[in-house]
Amino acid sequence: MPQSRRPVSCHCRARAAGVVTVALLAGGGACAQAADGPRWTFGGFGTVGAVHSSMKEADYSATPLSPGHAGYSRDWAFDVDSRLGAQLAVQLDRQWSGVIQVVSDRTMVDGFKPHVEWANIKYQATPDLSLRIGRIAAPMFLAADYRKASFALPWVRPPVELYSTMPITNSDGVDATYRWRTGNARHSTQLFVGSTSVPLAPEFTAHARMGGVNHSVVIGALTLGGSFAQARLKIPGAGELFDVLQRFGPQGQALVERYDVRSTRTTLLSGGFNYDPGSWFVTGEVGRVNTRSMLGDQTGAYLSAGYRFGSLTPTQRSAACAPTWPCRFPAWTPSTCRRRRRRWPGRPTPC
Repeated sequence: MPQSRRPVSCHCRARAAGVVTVALLAGGGACAQAADGPRWTFGGFGTVGAVHSSMKEADYSATPLSPGHAGYSRDWAFDVDSRLGAQLAVQLDRQWSGVIQVVSDRTMVDGFKPHVEWANIKYQATPDLSLRIGRIAAPMFLAADYRKASFALPWVRPPVELYSTMPITNSDGVDATYRWRTGNARHSTQLFVGSTSVPLAPEFTAHARMGGVNHSVVIGALTLGGSFAQARLKIPGAGELFDVLQRFGPQGQALVERYDVRSTRTTLLSGGFNYDPGSWFVTGEVGRVNTRSMLGDQTGAYLSAGYRFGSLTPTQRSAACAPTWPCRFPAWTPSTCRRRRRRWPGRPTPC
């Protein structure tokens, strides 16, 4: 297994002393349309962010898949939030359309090398039913479609206490979205299935096959949303430690069953709301991600509110991330597990 050369702070317990961010908005898209031909739209977005952390024991990272260098490595770093993106969309006719989005942000292996974030074709089968195939945004949180476009968010970044529990942002597969109404409520139900691969180090890649459902309902200024997804996560190169543990009899086998990451079933469940009448807003989400492995079982949540003064929007946010310690070892009793929780009341799940 590859070993990290520097400590990285867990997103549950990371502490940032200050953040300075400048958002560069290229959101105004350019359009081109030939007579009786396709309609093309081009747009872009970008953020330059400087992050300072006073925690010298580890580096602050917004997600486990986007390592930063503020804290342990240096006082200030520009690689936590800085990114650049471009998007090209085409509307061929009333039924067929396509989009491709390329993003340059910090990754585990390739630095700021641009990568394809979205690339899919959409077929509008009926006014209410649409189908897509290709690389699609993973619809697992309220801000799933724009979590990397910082200028579209009321904060510097999505709340790391929740969003970094599931850092995968897209999948290669298919989805179907059906829109329907009940009274004044507008519903949207999305089913998706796909797979993705995430390089963690040179010659060391995690693979995931996933599927799930996302549902949202809009009633006036109120939006409610919920997601359920399951994934089969495989990290083939992580087996050396667990091969050794299996030699230690039943106790070693119990550790393997609890912490093995070579092939594990991951479950995500989340729900949230956003109330935005125009001049102010209040929003919140809660979600749990259980990897059934050493990657952890975590619950994250946030609540935020803001008021708009023209283009200025001061916000206030409260967020938390709590680990779960299931009692699965045969030699442990519930009282033993409760004593463990009391001894380490705020200990984070391993990142």
